[in-house]
Formats: sequence, C-alpha cells, structure tokens
Amino acid sequence: MIKKKSKFLTFLFAFWPGAGHMYMGFMKMGISLMGIFMGLIAISSWLNMSSIIFFLPLVWCYAFFDALNKSSLSDEEFYSLQDNYCISTQSIYQLKQIFNGKERQIFAIVLILIGVDILWQNLSWIFQWIIPRWIRIHIGGLIYHIPQILIACLILYIGVHLIYHKKIELSIEEKKQSEEKK
Repeated sequence: MIKKKSKFLTFLFAFWPGAGHMYMGFMKMGISLMGIFMGLIAISSWLNMSSIIFFLPLVWCYAFFDALNKSSLSDEEFYSLQDNYCISTQSIYQLKQIFNGKERQIFAIVLILIGVDILWQNLSWIFQWIIPRWIRIHIGGLIYHIPQILIACLILYIGVHLIYHKKIELSIEEKKQSEEKK
C-alpha cells in the first residue's frame, strides 16, 4: 500500500537502490530498481566484464533521487502516483521503435564490441600458451589502448560530422537567400 512516510527514513532507505521506494509502498518500482542494480553486479562478475559496473552509479543516482523526489511531493501528487515496474512491455516496445536506422546500427556495433570484450576477457588466457611473451606484451598494450582509440575516433567523427553538416546548412541558406534576392 502506497503511503507517505517519514522523510528521514525514506532518505536512509534511499541509499540502497529500491529500498526507499519499497518503504513508501512502491513495491514494483523498488523490486525492479533493486533487481537492475543487483543484476548489473551479477552480470559484470559472472561475465568478467568490469565495464558494466559503470552503469551502477546511474542506477543508484536514479533510485536515490527518485525516492527523495517522490517523498517530497505534495499529498495530492504523491497519492496520484502509480506503482509500475521500471521495465515494462510497453517500454520495450518503445525501445524497439527507437532503434531503427542509424540508432539500430550504433546499438548493433555496441553489442558487438561488448561481445568481443567478453570473449577477450574470457579467452585471453589461452594466448599465454600459444604466443611468445614479447608478442603478448605488445598485443596487450595495443588492446589496452583500443578503447581510448575508439573513443577518440568517435569524437573525431562526431566533430567532422557536425562541421560538415553545418557547412551544408550554410550553403543551403546561402542558396535560399540568393534565390530570394532574385
């Protein structure tokens, strides 16, 4: 049952993702936030992918501030809130609609990179027996720098893309202005 409770206790419970929501009676929201938080920890340790851990602060901050915001609402606003799961079939359907075209390609590339990272983390030990040590050191150094190189390339691509499209927009505006003058 959703019930407005002590703001101090809500604050204390909000430090654990989902617990503040559950304390206020938002069981579905609390369970789903707690499940997402713990699921990220479990997946990152099970798949040996420490990069997933970077999503934990996002989930924690969302859960913490959402619980505090809900507890500070007026009574009328608070009691009008619905208890829903964070991830529903409708939100999954909306994600499917978003991931069309370029977004779908970017999402596919991200998934491929995550898959390569998982494979590398779990199969790199095999190379210890096959490849000589001096080659492994150079390959390890290269692989260590690949994420930084990919991010740098992505930033460069976005910058060039923005400049190129700005030039196109300016040339279109110049053509429109010259046509208007005629």
